[in-house]
Amino acid sequence: MADVAGNEAEQAAPDINARPPPAVLDPQLFMAARRGDSERLKELLLLRNDGDQQQGGPAVATATTTAQVILEVDQPPAAAPLLHLLDGVTGNEGDSLLHVVAACGHDGGEDFLNCAKMIYRGRSGLLVARNNRGNTPLHCAAGAGNAGMISCIMALAAAGDETTVTEFLRMRNKCGETALHQAVRAGSKASMDELMSVDPELFQVRLTRVTQPRRCTWPFHWARRTLQGI
Repeated sequence: MADVAGNEAEQAAPDINARPPPAVLDPQLFMAARRGDSERLKELLLLRNDGDQQQGGPAVATATTTAQVILEVDQPPAAAPLLHLLDGVTGNEGDSLLHVVAACGHDGGEDFLNCAKMIYRGRSGLLVARNNRGNTPLHCAAGAGNAGMISCIMALAAAGDETTVTEFLRMRNKCGETALHQAVRAGSKASMDELMSVDPELFQVRLTRVTQPRRCTWPFHWARRTLQGI
């Protein structure tokens, strides 16, 4: 009986090396990102406007004249931004908030670009984060044919230190595709031009590992012909 109890205890013991599941993306953040609502994102994340003064501190008496004294009443300190909410991902695709914005800003509107920049300032590592398909936010923007978002994301990559721009552009998803493959599939010449303006040799990057042949393969010469013919 003692041996049986011991075995059950071992089986019930948690695996200390197991990685915890990722947090689920807050639904309100998700909807705000899909709409490109930067003001709502700022509100949900408790972000202050650029240039806002830090609140809090002791009350200060300021004398303007010998007969008048103004007392500046102490205000409660502002709540810390809820940046941990940016760690959440969607339950189906494993998309971060930056993936969502990149995929939804089809028209490259300024509101979506502001959302992307705001998210990047909060969690710069999301720029190279991968979803369940291995796609980065750049893949998502290219798949949506969003040249404006591609330009924004590449500018963020150039300004940051997560990776070099060339390495970033050549990152592959689980199907071995770069963002250029996604842009070709979307039929967006503007997106292709935007990508290749930074890395003219990007069209030479071939598919090297295919895990889902029906979904991911197309002849490389077809992709190249598409690039030349559009």
